[in-house]
Formats: sequence, C-alpha cells, structure tokens
Amino acid sequence: MRLFPAALSRHRELRTSAYRTIVVSAIGVLVVGVTVAGVFARSLSLRNESDYQARLDQDASAIAAQINEEMIAYGTLLRAGSAQFSLAPTMTASDWKRFADAMNLPQQYSSVLGFGYSKRVSAEEAVTTGVWPTGNREEYTRITYLVPESKENKKAIGYDMFSEPIRQAAMATARDNATITMSEPVHLVQDSGKQSLLGVLIYCPLYNNGEIPASTEERRRELVGYTYMVVRPRDVMSTVVSHASQMNATVDITLYEKQHNTLLYSATHSQTNSTSQARVRKEVDAYGQGWEITVAGRDEAASELYGPLGLFFLGSLFSALLAFGLFYVLTRRLTTVEKDLEEDVENTKSELLALASHQLRTPASGVKQYVGMLRDGTFGSLTPAQQALADKAYATNERQLHVINDLLYVSKVETGQLRIDPVPADITRITYDVVASMKPQAKQKNITIVFKTKKSHPVVADDRYVAMIVENLVSNAIKYSHSGSKVQVSIVAKDGAVMVKVTDKGVGVAKEDYERIFNKFDRVQNVLSHKEGGSGLGLFLARQLARGHGGDVTVTSEVDKGSCFVLTLPKTAMLDNEIVSLTTTQPKRK
Repeated sequence: MRLFPAALSRHRELRTSAYRTIVVSAIGVLVVGVTVAGVFARSLSLRNESDYQARLDQDASAIAAQINEEMIAYGTLLRAGSAQFSLAPTMTASDWKRFADAMNLPQQYSSVLGFGYSKRVSAEEAVTTGVWPTGNREEYTRITYLVPESKENKKAIGYDMFSEPIRQAAMATARDNATITMSEPVHLVQDSGKQSLLGVLIYCPLYNNGEIPASTEERRRELVGYTYMVVRPRDVMSTVVSHASQMNATVDITLYEKQHNTLLYSATHSQTNSTSQARVRKEVDAYGQGWEITVAGRDEAASELYGPLGLFFLGSLFSALLAFGLFYVLTRRLTTVEKDLEEDVENTKSELLALASHQLRTPASGVKQYVGMLRDGTFGSLTPAQQALADKAYATNERQLHVINDLLYVSKVETGQLRIDPVPADITRITYDVVASMKPQAKQKNITIVFKTKKSHPVVADDRYVAMIVENLVSNAIKYSHSGSKVQVSIVAKDGAVMVKVTDKGVGVAKEDYERIFNKFDRVQNVLSHKEGGSGLGLFLARQLARGHGGDVTVTSEVDKGSCFVLTLPKTAMLDNEIVSLTTTQPKRK
C-alpha cells in the first residue's frame, strides 16, 4: 500500500521537475533571443540611419536640381525677351503680350508672378511718362510692359525700380557685368499690404543694337533697359517640390537666403521634434544670390513593425512563443491519457445513443401501424371524437419517429457509419416532390410555397439524403414563417455546382447565430420557437449530409426580415468510391 503514495510522489516530483525545466528553458531562450534581437536591431538601426540620410540627401539634391532647372528656364525666357526687343525696338504692349503668349508663359512658367520690360528713361521722359516715385535721381527707369495684365501687375506700371536700393543694386550688377542677376528678397509692389510675402526680381540687361559693350563705362552708356521677371521663392519652391515626385512626403523643407539668413520658404510635414531630426543642406547659386535648402526628417521605420524596435519585440515574442511551445508539448503529453478517456466516453455515449434509437424505433413503428389502421377504419368506423384522438395519436407518433430517426442518423454520423450511395439524380424532381409533400403542412399555417423551376438539373448524389436536406430546409422555412407569408424555392446552376435556395420572410436569424443553428441539439429562441417543436438536429444533419456530398448548407438572414438557406451540391460526385462513410466534418474514403 505504500507503493502507490511513493509512485504518486515520484510522479509529482517528475511533473515539478518538468515544469522547472520548462521555466529554465523559457528564460534561457528569452535571454538569448532578446540579446540576438538587440544586436540585430542595433545593426538595422545604424543601417536605416545611413539609408535615411542618403534619402534626405537625394531629396535635397533633387530640389537643388529642380531649382537650377527653374533658373535656367527663367534665364532662357529673359534672354528671349531681350532678343525680341533687339529685333523689334518699337515693340508695343500688345506685341509684348503676344510674345509672352507664344512663350506659353502661364503654363510653362507657372511660378512667375510677372514678366516685363523696364525702360531706361531720361529725367524729362520720367516727368512726361509718369514715372514714380518722383524725385531727382541720376538715372531713371520705368516699368513699361508687364504681363500677365492682372490687377496687381497694373499697379507696378510706371514704377522706377532703380529708385529702391535693393533693386538698384541688382540692376546695376546686371548692367555692369552684362549678366542675369537676381535681387535680394524684397517686398513686391504687387504685394503691397502683404508684409509677410517676399519676392525677388531677376534682371537681364539690354543694350543698343543688342550687342554687349566691352567696358563697364560703355555698358552704362549703352544700356536701353531690362527684361525682368518677378517671382516669389515660395511659389518657386512649391513648383519644385511638386515636380520632385519621388520625394519623401514626411520631410520638413526650408529655404533661406544665406547672406542675411532670410527665411524664404518653409514646409513642415513631420510631427517629430526638430532636435531629433536628421538633416541635409544644399546650396544653390540663384543668379548671384546664395540660397540654402534644408531637408530634415526622422525615419519613421524606426518605430514600425519591420524597423529596429519591431525587430527587437519580434525577437522577444519569438522567444516567448518558443518557450510556450515547449510548455505546450510537455503539458499536452501529460493530458493525453485524460483526452483518451474522454474520447472513450464519447464513443460509448454515441453507441448507447445508437442502441437506444434502434430499440425505440421498432415499437414506435408498430404503434404507428396500429394507430394508422384504427384511424383509417380498418376495424370499423370511429366516432368523431375517436377519429380526432386517433389523428392526434398518429401525428404525435410521427413526430416521435422523426426525432428517433434524427437521433439514429446523428449516432451514425458521429460513429462514422452513415453511408452515402451517389447515383445520377435530378435535383429538380427531388425538390418538386419535397415541395408537394410539404404543401399540406404549409396550408395549415396559411403559407404558400412557390417553386417555379422546371429545368432539369442533374447531379450525382444520394437522392434519399438530398431529399432529406431539402425537406429540412423547407420545413424550417414553414415553421419560422408567419401566417399568410410565402416560402420561395429556386434552383440555379453555377460553376459546376447546383444550388437550392429556400427563402422566407419569417423571424430570421441574427448574424452571430449563423453557426450556432447548425450545432447539434441547439435552438435559437425567437417568437415562434416555443410554438413550433423541434429537436435541434435537423440543420446539423442537413449540413453534415451536404458536406458528405462535397457541398454545404449556408445561411444569410436578418432578424424579423427572413432567411435564405442555400444547399450547394457539386454536379459530379466528389467521392472516389460509390459507397463512403461519413464523419462529422468531411467524408472519409473507404
């Protein structure tokens, strides 16, 4: 008697030792996994930083290249305007507008606020032509033509840009060096009252006869005027960024004028602190003005699942899963015996259910025969009261046999003994016979069954079980439909399968109960469930029989609006042998 406690004690010690082994193994795997994940995460982080810095550099280079292209385009337009004046010195405002239209100014140069001509004039001409601002100066210029002819640009006509020091410095540099020159940022005449906006002017000098004099003194003497354009660096950058289609959309971009550190453009897309951002700077020579572009941002991949942080957590998670796997394997072996015992109990229960069903079916069938003989008057006529009792007894016995048959089929399903014999059959004919047999039941509830399909739909299936499935679906539709409604039955063929649809306008089924109604002995409560009897086996059997044929039974429904049950069967047999044994899920080949 002492052996059993000793064995039990050793068993407990073994279980304790096993759990200790699992814990130690899990800790070891976790430590190693975290260490390895940390090393890889750090390596990935350094590589990501390098790659991200390279992407920022690529973005900054792309912006700088686009700005250079814009500047080249501006220079081309200004030189073309100067050449036009050299060829046609008497050009009018209309001629200038036509020239600008021919150059496709609005589309090709969308960032240009104004493209014009400023003529050098004498002091007398300055008075007669209305040059402003007035005053005594050594040299005068007058904005003569300016397109597009917007309200803002019209305000600038007659303005002497040489009267303002910043503009004068750029114009003098362009004149003396015979080069295109950009001014420092200024507040534009067009933007008067908008002090936050800054613009620049780009000048191209024009000399007599279109030739560039050799010396500075000659250039000052021979100067005729300037073709010039007005742009806002903000607009230029907006155009440039929109053209850089490969640019990272989450970076911050700024543009500064270097000499005075003037902010010309800023676009913030990142949500991170500027101190934690990586940044790249590029310089651009914009016709004598130094512009500095800064592209900054933070690599968001660092916090994403596939980033360093994600790699670290995934490594830790993998370690935990591996430890859990060890624990699961060992505990599963410890519970194998218990599981085997439970399966034995289930098998015994199924065998007992099958035996009980067989034993109940024989006397119930005898009762049906005897009551049927009495009801049909085999032994003489019955009084009305006796006839009513006989009819009720017969109907009750029918329900009892139906339940016994369902129990018998369930037991066969669970023990793998339900045999399907597929043969060529017409599912239209089967459905027609079922509908005809169900009409008396429907008539008792004042329900109309509509079945108009006449086309033959051949299948290879066990016609007995197909009829049972259809009968169950139609019977359920009648049970759970309200008096005076219709049950629609139809058949369609699609993709090598035939579908029998049974649609009603009854109580319906909630979406969360779709699978529950196919469970054994399970019924969903509704307004008709107490009135209508049932064992909760019909839909379970219907689905198992359908799946045994390689098909299925599915449902779509809405509470209080009705249901649509669909039986789907393949047109050809899905089984290799004529006779198979059916399990609860898939057909088992013999």
